[in-house]
Amino acid sequence: MPWGLAGIFLNIESRETRRHVSKRGVEADTLRNELCEKLSGLIDPRHDAVAIKQGRYNSRKCYVGPYKNEAPDLVVGYNEG
Repeated sequence: MPWGLAGIFLNIESRETRRHVSKRGVEADTLRNELCEKLSGLIDPRHDAVAIKQGRYNSRKCYVGPYKNEAPDLVVGYNEG
């Protein structure tokens, strides 16, 4: 499964200088899930191919350990090419 080189960070309260999303509660979780759904199957119109396969991952469900909160909020799995 190909992983993208960069993740997507939400503007989370107390982590980013210009916060827009609450750190706790359903707001951040809802946004993560919505972005995961919308990124799945994104088409590259130039090549008429799927650019982002099923690979869109809520990092809160992927990572474990003491540095989990430093990871991007979403990790994008791009299609090959």
